[in-house]
Amino acid sequence: MNNKGVVKVSKDVILNIIGLAALDVEGVDSVDGFRHSMNKEDFIVNDNRGINMEMINKDLYINLGVVIKMNYEIPEVAEKIQNNISKEINEMTGLNVKEINIDIIDLV
Repeated sequence: MNNKGVVKVSKDVILNIIGLAALDVEGVDSVDGFRHSMNKEDFIVNDNRGINMEMINKDLYINLGVVIKMNYEIPEVAEKIQNNISKEINEMTGLNVKEINIDIIDLV
């Protein structure tokens, strides 16, 4: 910590990082309750249905639902989702991701 003040990252920002990190994985079609737009005027939205998180101290526990594209190996995609979310959260916020539970809700 520096002497310039305190930096707080809102829950919505963390939820957006989670959603975008999951969508960035090849084989993921969508994240439940999360949408984003390529139009810079639109906001990223998490309606809190599909991404849930709990923070205990600086440890994060995450649950999310995803739709996987057909012809992708579910365990492989799920592991890549977990790795990418953990990496992005840690790099962008310094928080430690303790657990990421993924619910595969559909295939398309």
